Amino acid sequence: MQYQLIRSARRKSVAIQVREQRVVVRAPFFVCEKAIESLVAKKRQWIEQHLKLQMSNQQRHCDFTHGSQIMVRGELKTIQVTYGSKQSVNDSTSFLKVVLVNKTSTSESARIKKQLEKYFRTEANNTLPLKVALFAQLMSTEYTEIRVRKYSARWGSCSSNGVLSFNYLLMMAPEWVVDYVVIHELSHRFHMNHSPDF
Repeated sequence: MQYQLIRSARRKSVAIQVREQRVVVRAPFFVCEKAIESLVAKKRQWIEQHLKLQMSNQQRHCDFTHGSQIMVRGELKTIQVTYGSKQSVNDSTSFLKVVLVNKTSTSESARIKKQLEKYFRTEANNTLPLKVALFAQLMSTEYTEIRVRKYSARWGSCSSNGVLSFNYLLMMAPEWVVDYVVIHELSHRFHMNHSPDF
C-alpha cells in the first residue's frame, strides 16, 4: 500500500491519517521504515474503510453544480457546466467539463450527477479490464468475468467462481488505490478470506 511518510523530531509515536483519498503516515525519526510498513499492513482494513467512507461521503455531499468540486483519479477538479447539442463529460487539467443539452424541468444538479455517474462508469469499463488482465498475468491467476457497478459500501469483490466486481466510483480515487483494489480482489483467487494466509 502506498503512503506518504512524514518524519518529525517532535513526534513520539506513529500516526496514520487518511485525507482526500490519500494515506499519510507521521512518524518520529527513530522508528525504522520496516516497523512503519508493518504497522500500515496491520492497519490495512482500517485504512480501506476510511478511504471508502471518504469517497462515499464526497459523492453524497457534493451539490453537483457549476463550480463545485469532485475527485477524479485522485485529483480535485472543479465542475464546469455548459450547454451544447450533445451531453458529455470531459476531463481537463483542473476542470471536469459537463455539457448538458438544454434546460428542462429536471433539476440541473440531478442531470449533472447522472452524467458524472455515466462518465465514471465508462471510465471504469475502459480502465479496469486492462488492469485486471495485467495483474492477473503478473500474479499467475485467472478470472471468469468482470462486472462494474455502483456499490454503497464496498470497492470490489471476488466470487468463488472467479467473477470480479468493482465499484465504478473507484475512478474518483488515485491510481494506486485502483491498483490496490484490483490486486486485492485477484488475491482472493488464492484465498477466499482475509486470514493471515491471505
